[in-house]
Amino acid sequence: MSSTVLQYAVRHGYTDLADEAAPRTIDEDAAQAFACFDPTLFVHWLLFRERQLRRFFLLTVDCTPYQHNIGDVVPVDGFIDEPYDDTECDLWLPYVGTVLEEVNGSLSMTMGASKAIDKHRHLVKGCGQCEHDSESWYDHACLTYTSWGSRHPDAWTDFVKSLG
Repeated sequence: MSSTVLQYAVRHGYTDLADEAAPRTIDEDAAQAFACFDPTLFVHWLLFRERQLRRFFLLTVDCTPYQHNIGDVVPVDGFIDEPYDDTECDLWLPYVGTVLEEVNGSLSMTMGASKAIDKHRHLVKGCGQCEHDSESWYDHACLTYTSWGSRHPDAWTDFVKSLG
């Protein structure tokens, strides 16, 4: 249904409607989109969807803790005052699992990844290094999304304009 709305909005120049509909189409099957869209719109849609695939990939890669400790108190600034044990903290994996479970429902959910990272930070409260790594993951998720050109990176019309 959303693909039909996007097709209509693009055909008739309704940019606000296209911006609203496009993110709702990225979970659709490519064969279905191919059948619905004209060739130019399909290529634009495929590139728009590809960006979400890259976001999801980066989201899962960037969740690896940079350094972790067990037993040592690590300030939030990341400096370690005592000998370091590189054993992973028990708080980190459940936190990452909860965040990824929330955004894994669909490609369109990756647009809200930074919100999910922030929403579940309470799960790592008490471990300075986990809190630091969570902040880094959040910052990287936000930077990844804004580095693709527009102030509102998920706007369909801005994305299509950026293609030239």
